[in-house]
Amino acid sequence: MTTGMRNDNNMGEQIRRQIRLRYRVTISLFLVPVAAILWNVVQTQFVEGKAWRELARKQRRENVEVAPNRGNIYSRDGQLMASTVPSYALYMDFQAVKPDTFFHYLNPLCNRLAEFLGDKSSSAYRNHLMKGYQKRSREYLITSKRVSHTELRAIQTFPLFKKGRNQSGLYQKKYLKREKPFGSLASRTIGDIYGENTKDGRIGKNGLEMHYDSLLRGDKGLCVRQKVAGEYISVITQAPKDGLDLITTLDIYLQDIVEASLRRELSRINAVSGTVVLTKVKTGEVLAISNLAVADSGVYRES
Repeated sequence: MTTGMRNDNNMGEQIRRQIRLRYRVTISLFLVPVAAILWNVVQTQFVEGKAWRELARKQRRENVEVAPNRGNIYSRDGQLMASTVPSYALYMDFQAVKPDTFFHYLNPLCNRLAEFLGDKSSSAYRNHLMKGYQKRSREYLITSKRVSHTELRAIQTFPLFKKGRNQSGLYQKKYLKREKPFGSLASRTIGDIYGENTKDGRIGKNGLEMHYDSLLRGDKGLCVRQKVAGEYISVITQAPKDGLDLITTLDIYLQDIVEASLRRELSRINAVSGTVVLTKVKTGEVLAISNLAVADSGVYRES
C-alpha cells in the first residue's frame, strides 16, 4: 500500500514537472517576439527616431494655400455670362511604372489615347511615350491638350492607367480657366482675368472682372500636404471662402441686338469705331453696352 502511494506521488510529481516545463517553454516562445517588438520600438523611437521624424517633416508641408472658387457673372435674367471651369494637364512618372508593365500596355494605351484625344496618331503617341520612358522622366507631359474632369475620369480607365498612379505613373495638374458661354457677346464689358493657374492668377484684369474682383475672387484657405503611400493628400485646416456671384443689369437679348446693329451700321458707313450704351431711363441701369473698332483684318471687334 505504501509502495503504491509512493509510485502515485512520483507520477504526479513528473506530470507537474512536465506541466511547468511546457509552461516555461510557452512563456519563452511568447516573450521572445514581444522582446523583439519592444526592441524595435525602442530602436525606432530613440535611436532612429530623429531620422524618421526628419523624413516625415520633409514629406509634410503646412500652410499650403487653397484657392477658392471665383464667383460667376450672370445677366439680369440669370443667364450665365462668365464662370470658372477646371481643366487638367496629363503627366506620367516613368519611375513609378515597371518596365514589363509599361511595354505590356504600351500599344493598347496609345491606341486609346489616339482614339480619344484625336491630337496624335497611335504611332506618334508610342514614340512620344518612349522618349519619356528612355529619359526616366518623373514629370513627362503626355499631351499638350488639356482635358475636362469627365474626360479625365474616362482616361483613368485606359489600359495601364486604370492601375492607379502608383503603378501606372499617371497624374494630373489642375488649372482653372475663365469661360464665357456667349463668346464675344459683352466680352469686353465682362472683362478678363490674369492667368489660369490656381496659385498665380485669377485676378481681374479689366471690365467687371477687375471692378468687382474683391467680391468675385473670395478668400484663400489653408491645408496641410502630407505624403502617404507615394501620393500627397491635402487636409484642410482652414476652408477657403468662395467668391460671390455677380448679377448684372445686362440683358443678353438686347446686348445681341445692340452689337449686331452697331456692327452693321459701322460697316455701312465704313467707320473706324463706334459705341452704343443702352440704359433704362427711370433707373439708369445699363441694359447693353458695345464698343466696336475695326481690326487689321477689316472685321469689327470689341475694343
